[in-house]
Amino acid sequence: MSAVLDFVRPRLAGWHEVGHVPADDWRALAGLVPIGTRDLREVDRVLSCLVETRDVGLAGAFAINEIGARLLDRARATDLLPAVEAGEVRLAVALTERASGSDLGAMSTHVQPGDPPTLLGTKSYIANGSVADVHLVAARAGDGGASLPLIDLYRVDRADVHTADLGGAGARLMRLADIRLDGAPAPPERRIGRAGRGFSYLTEVLLFERAIIGCLGVHVGRVLLQDLGAHLSERTVFGTRLDRHGHHRLRLGAWWAEQRNLAAAARAVVDGVGAGCASWQDVYAIKLGAAAFVRKLAVEMQHVGGADAWVKGGSWTHAVDDVRWLGIAGGASEVLQDRLAQDALEGTG
Repeated sequence: MSAVLDFVRPRLAGWHEVGHVPADDWRALAGLVPIGTRDLREVDRVLSCLVETRDVGLAGAFAINEIGARLLDRARATDLLPAVEAGEVRLAVALTERASGSDLGAMSTHVQPGDPPTLLGTKSYIANGSVADVHLVAARAGDGGASLPLIDLYRVDRADVHTADLGGAGARLMRLADIRLDGAPAPPERRIGRAGRGFSYLTEVLLFERAIIGCLGVHVGRVLLQDLGAHLSERTVFGTRLDRHGHHRLRLGAWWAEQRNLAAAARAVVDGVGAGCASWQDVYAIKLGAAAFVRKLAVEMQHVGGADAWVKGGSWTHAVDDVRWLGIAGGASEVLQDRLAQDALEGTG
């Protein structure tokens, strides 16, 4: 995919100035990489390439778009997919709310009856929220009895929402935004999939999302580790190269082993999702492990980078900010850890 990197690298600085990939460039990128494939193996291959730019947000923006495409596919709402695949439409999945996170049973966004029905509520921390052409919005459609409300999914165009960029939150080129729905039209023809089936669609797609975020974290860890090793080999302190210090060598060796284990686990998850047999425990484990790994490497890059690395910019300067969202994307790490802890206590893992 050298053509992809040749296209992206000279444009990155300009994209950073505006905070996103402009629409014309996104369409051009769609001619170079498969967009909207819904195939995790293909998505993983593209992510592996995009992280070579050292811009986590670019890879993240692509990943979020793929998650939206998967949701449309699972709900059999495929009429929009050709425009997504051509780069004409960018997607955002509007699920999370500030008070309830990704807890579907506690969401407050709802469908207000009327002619036509409308959506009322606010979604928060929405990746691609400020640049998406179409938002895929989850909303309460009534009381489903038992323990969960009925959930419907709606296609909402950019013109029908109010977005507020969250400033420093998120990664470069993949900013987070709040999405306010003050009467966005929600007629039946804008509903995605069957009425009341939103929960089942989202449950499947959330597993796909967490697998993607885990794979992205593994690839980011790989390039951070490469950069860290290169810096240790180049920098000399008190007459000795840093890679000759036993302390750094032992840590680097341990991290290299950890990265290889994560990569092997990620490949198994990709194959499992492709075959329809991935366990949620394995997906959660790779997502949590990768997020913790890249956070650790980013902090280490700060410690050994020195002033020169910060002045030069690039992956060193933005590493901590760019990777921190991996810990909350697809559900906060603490929530996933709690699920795994319960599984461990019950001995069902």
